[in-house]
Amino acid sequence: MDSECCYGKAFLSVGCNRELFLSNLRQHVNFPLDNYIIDEMIRCLCEFSPNHIKVLHKNILQKLEIEKHIWIESEKQGRNVRTEATYDWIIRYAHVFNSWYEMEYGSKFQSNLYDKSYSDMQFAK
Repeated sequence: MDSECCYGKAFLSVGCNRELFLSNLRQHVNFPLDNYIIDEMIRCLCEFSPNHIKVLHKNILQKLEIEKHIWIESEKQGRNVRTEATYDWIIRYAHVFNSWYEMEYGSKFQSNLYDKSYSDMQFAK
């Protein structure tokens, strides 16, 4: 199996070592991450930049909220209403989610990394 299909470039850049990946990730994030979110980051993260990490984290959490909304609305209607429920969530809750996310996580990403050299990032040998 091609390793590119299962792992993001950031994970491959540290030699496919989960602990090394996590130690690099902890340089950017000042809060604990659930295993599901870590696994999604391993799969999707393109590079170790604060912007990529924050956007990916926000997208994963948003996806989970949308999936919950789809399930609830589908149960109410007795059929799969994925598309309609997704649009409904965006219209009704996206702005609330964005505000909540910024209050909850906005300051927990290390902002000083924007100007920082990544020379201290560890890579597998």
